[in-house]
This record gives sequence, structure tokens and C-alpha cells, in this order.
Amino acid sequence: MKGRVNNWLTQNEIEQIHQASLEILWERGMRITHKGALELLTCAGAKYDEKTDMVRFPQDLVEKYLATVPAQFTIGSRNGERDFSLGKNEIPYVRNSSGAEGYIDLKTRKYRLGTKKDLMEWTRLVEGLENIHICGGHYPCDAPMNTRDVLAAKIIFENTVKPLFINPYDLETFKAMVDMALVIQGGKEALRKSPLFTILTSATAPANILDYAIDIIFYAGEYGVPVEINSAPLMGGTAPVTIAGVVLQNNLEIMALAVISQLAHPGAPLLHRGITMYMDMASGAGLIATTECALAQVAASQVVQAKYNFPVVSYGPISDAKMPDSQCQIERTVQTVLAGITGSQLLLAAGFIEALYSIDPVQLIIDNEIIGSLYRILRGITVNEATLAKELIKNTLPNGNYLNQRHTFDHFRSEHDIPRCFNRKSRPAWEANGSKDMNQLAVDRAQTLLADYDSSPLSEHVLKELDTIYNVVTENKHKTSH
Repeated sequence: MKGRVNNWLTQNEIEQIHQASLEILWERGMRITHKGALELLTCAGAKYDEKTDMVRFPQDLVEKYLATVPAQFTIGSRNGERDFSLGKNEIPYVRNSSGAEGYIDLKTRKYRLGTKKDLMEWTRLVEGLENIHICGGHYPCDAPMNTRDVLAAKIIFENTVKPLFINPYDLETFKAMVDMALVIQGGKEALRKSPLFTILTSATAPANILDYAIDIIFYAGEYGVPVEINSAPLMGGTAPVTIAGVVLQNNLEIMALAVISQLAHPGAPLLHRGITMYMDMASGAGLIATTECALAQVAASQVVQAKYNFPVVSYGPISDAKMPDSQCQIERTVQTVLAGITGSQLLLAAGFIEALYSIDPVQLIIDNEIIGSLYRILRGITVNEATLAKELIKNTLPNGNYLNQRHTFDHFRSEHDIPRCFNRKSRPAWEANGSKDMNQLAVDRAQTLLADYDSSPLSEHVLKELDTIYNVVTENKHKTSH
């Protein structure tokens, strides 16, 4: 794509970050207590200090296993029609996030906690949007707390053929999600070939990898479920306040996670989620949509593409704003364009506001438009005999016009992005249509998508199997909590 650029760091600066990552992993290491991971690491040459639980990673170990991460792999869909290959894609794919609780009601436009019904509505909107490729959503607050993640997966599986993204609470709930995907896909090999979902797990900055995170990585590798590996350090809190410093810490923590994954399952699909946050020094709030966070992301993306060659995940349409106001649109547009033009393969957070705490169906529709504009930028400018229109210009000058020319009819749709929720009519036409702003036009499109919703339903047998899986894990959690 002509629109891709990646010159934020020099080659020398990239090498500095890489070498500093290797140096810190060897001289200081990561705190790890997971017995299975410790056994794999020490057998491979890592050094473990029992007093501090710190594991030091030799340089050759890190570089050997980073090289086994696949540069490209398939993300599957329920009917096979929405499958796509992630990694080395010239235009980034887009997903929502998961785990939010707040929901901005489509009809009243008021904030409240999201429900099961809301998640079904949300998923059906994602199903109809052409620029959103993976569905994530909120955790329904009208369901048991400790299995909301499983219920969210179940609702999304049932209401879209697109793949889903989920952040599992623990290994038990993740296993239930895998069981659901196995039922839908028809078995382990089918799931490995075409995984229906991606998940997230993280190091805990600074320099800790919890047992839970490693359990998730190991189980995902067994079934071929792609994992977004992440650390999300907080500039000025759990990481240096400088952009270069936070990129370094984020990089070395993700490198450690990748090595552990590949030791257990060489070739397991991973995505590098080089996302950072900033601690606002006035309020103490954790922000994710500042300009500096965007710069840290693009720097992390450049390092990964130059040195490690596996897919990059970045925030795209994201904002710290509490509603889809001007701040919200400015922040998410800047983040999306920067991440899009610098090579990220997957952009996340479509429809999410308030630093991922809430979701808004109207913002989801608007984000679909923002992504459409990004795609047009990335397509760039085509210069050939047809687009130059040299002979047409000669024959039309000096007093002709181009409106009635066949050339205009043949090219206006392919050459120009045509958003559905922007006001481009004359003022009289706009007023005659109700003087609607972008938000109201987005509401109208959301209502149309919901009215026109038509997705391939799961069979009754599969639906019953999903119900059984959810009921079993909920019952087990209930027994454990008592």
C-alpha cells in the first residue's frame, strides 16, 4: 500500500531498543513462578534464582524462539466466508475490544451498565459493518460475575459469523470458550486450522509474568488459538515516563512472553500488542489516547516489523472521552491514522470510549467510517493512462465539463470514499432531512442494520451444546466460590 510509512525510528535506534531488551532480559530478567514454564526455561538455558523468582534469559535463547513465531496465520470465521490471513496484510484489519461494563443506550443515549440484550444488539451491528472484522464487546452485568466472559463469548458466537475477541478471566473460563469453539468448528484440527477467536494475556509491568498468563498461553498454543501478548506499561507509573523508555520496557516484557509461548508450542500464533498508557500527573488517571501513547505505539510497531516479524496490534479508534464528542473523534482519528500508516496489522477498540470502560453503538458506526477513510488513504493514488485522463482533458478543455463523461461514471466510486454518516448535502437538503448531525445519522444506520440483520444461525444441536458448556462452568464457579 502506498500509504504505509515507517520512519519514526532510525535503524540505529531500533537496534538500540532491541539490544537493550536483550541486555535487561539477561542481566535482570522477569519474575516467574509457574512451574511448567520454569522447567522449560531452565532446560533451555535460562537462569533461575529461587530467592527472587527472577529468570534471566540468554540472548541466544530469546533470538532462537522469537524466530519461530509465525509471520502470518489464519483467523477463522463460523461459516468460512469471513476468514482472513493476518500478518503482512497491507491494509489493517479491525476489531473491538472486550471487558467493558458501560453501555451508551442506542435509543436514550444515556450511560448505564450493559446487559445480555445489549451485547446481542452490539454483535448484530458488528455483523453488518463492512470495516469491522473481529467482534468483541462488553461483559453483561446482568449475569454471574465470574462467568460473564464465557457468556459474552457465547452471545457473540450465536449472533455473528465473524471471529470474536475475548479476554478470559482465568484458565477455566478460557477452556469453556475453547470447548464452544470446538463444538462450532467440529474438532481440534478444524479449530487449529481456522481458529474462531483471538485472546489477550499480559505480563504485569514491571517485569512480572503471573501463572494465569502462562496457563492461558500454554492452553492456547495447544489448540492454535492466536494470543495477543501484552504488557500495557503505564508511563510514569509502572514504566519510565519517557516514550523511548516505555517502548523498551514493553518490548522486553512481550519478548519474554513470546519465548515462553514458543518453548511450549513452537509456531504458536502470536500478536505483538505494543500498547502503552500514560499516568496523568495532575489527576493520576491512566490515559490511553494521548499523542505520546500513539507515538509509543508506532515506535513499538516499527521495532517489531524490523526485528521480530510477527503481527502487530495497535489501538486504532480509541479515546479517553466519556461520550462521542469532538475530543473523542479527534483522539481516535489521530490514533487510527498513525497506527494505520505505520504498519499495524490489526487495529483495536472500535466503538469503545472512556479508555475501554464503556462502549457506544453510535461510536461503532462512526468508527466504521473512520476506518473507511483510513483505507482510502492507504490505497494511495493510482497514476496510469486511465486515471491521468490525458486524452479526456485534451478533448474537454477549455469550456467543457466532466459530469456527463463516461470516465466520471466509471471512476467516481472507486476513486472516492463515500461515507454514509457524513453531512455532504446542501444546507436546504440537509434541513429538509431533519438537520441531522453525524451522531443522528449513525443512529439511523444502526437502526437500519438491526432491522436488516440476517446471520447464518447455529443449529439447535450446537446451541444446546453451548448452553451446556456455559451452565457447567457457571455451576463449577458457583461451587468453588462457596
